Amino acid sequence: KKNKADKPLIPIYEIPQGITNASQVEYLLTGKVTDRSFTAELIQAAIRGEIIFNYDEQSKTVATLERTDKTSSGDKLAALMRPLVFGNDKIVELKKKVVYRQSYLLEATRLAKETLQQHGWVDTFKQTIITGIAVYGLIGFIGGGFLISWGNSSGGRHLIVTGVTLLITGLGMFFIRGRKLPLNVVGANKQRLVEGFKWFLQVTEAERLKFTQSPKLTPKLFEDFLPYAIVFGVEAQWIKQFEHILQNPPTWLHGTTNIML
Repeated sequence: KKNKADKPLIPIYEIPQGITNASQVEYLLTGKVTDRSFTAELIQAAIRGEIIFNYDEQSKTVATLERTDKTSSGDKLAALMRPLVFGNDKIVELKKKVVYRQSYLLEATRLAKETLQQHGWVDTFKQTIITGIAVYGLIGFIGGGFLISWGNSSGGRHLIVTGVTLLITGLGMFFIRGRKLPLNVVGANKQRLVEGFKWFLQVTEAERLKFTQSPKLTPKLFEDFLPYAIVFGVEAQWIKQFEHILQNPPTWLHGTTNIML
């Protein structure tokens, strides 16, 4: 089938080519962008030197985020992140600050979808069918609600029955279209590479030593791949691999001497 990968699943030791941020990885694997990508972008901004995480030893949590004077140029997600988190403030308390993630998630989803299409990883025919189903479902949902309302006001039972039918059909269309991306073979192979990258990030130290081409673990490698480990949900396993390597916390984490939080 066109959307089936023809490459075996093997551990991948670097970010697959064409992937530029963690939200693209999450979208490629799940068809959506969630708060995990939002957290990963915060970490990425900290690694770039734009944000400092202030850790509170008493509460054992990151209590505040501090904005630095450094900013990224040409990074759309970074440009969106900064005003959402800080507004006009330099320091924000995480417990009190309401971070408006929805705008970020919508934009990150749009950009990830755009990237997949630009790289030619999407089966355009299947995408058209899915879009058509979604449009039909939306029309059915809206039209059904309108007919039900009209039937109630005019006493037309047949309008209510038709409206309920359209409403149920519309909702059904949204469910059957699913979340699975309509990837072509190139996209499916890229997805397989991403899964191999996840495999590498979550292995134990003993398993990693069995990989003949596994890169040397360094503080830079830790930071480069940490946002992706967060998106994959394997950050604990990734940090575990560095427990005998990282002696000090990263420069962007203040208030603690322990990296293994």
